[in-house]
Amino acid sequence: PLFGTPNESVSTAEYLIALHVSTLIRDGGTLQIGIGALEDAVTYLLKLRHGQNDLYREILTEAGAFERFGKVIERLGGTGQFEQGLYASSEMLVDGFLELYRSGILRRKVYQHPGLQRLLNDGRISEEVTPATLNVLVETGTISARLTPQDFAFLQDIGILRPGL
Repeated sequence: PLFGTPNESVSTAEYLIALHVSTLIRDGGTLQIGIGALEDAVTYLLKLRHGQNDLYREILTEAGAFERFGKVIERLGGTGQFEQGLYASSEMLVDGFLELYRSGILRRKVYQHPGLQRLLNDGRISEEVTPATLNVLVETGTISARLTPQDFAFLQDIGILRPGL
């Protein structure tokens, strides 16, 4: 039989920690959370940030987060909704990840190819494949101007070309 992760009560202190943690998570970033009450609190605050942003920002204001940590929040994280979404990494699929996925927060895709991922991170290409995507891949040397069998296989692996061509 499968067992669930523990669901401990979330304390006020854990909610306050999670409130501050939620401001350090940059849109388009990667998230790794564990199990337990703090994970539940972080999940709740990220959902609040994304789904009820005005209320979330009001709570941050009342807690003095902008006054005390505004520059750090601006430099490292953010308080807006997750337009790009987050990528998640974990050894365990926990309830919090499922909640963040269902809320539309966990939706950023990542690729094993470092060059391709860098181009996505830098905004030089997007998830939408256009002729410009191929031009950038050629310009950066990710693929050759005259496709090799390896380039062709790479383009199939990442979903630009259909399998079976």
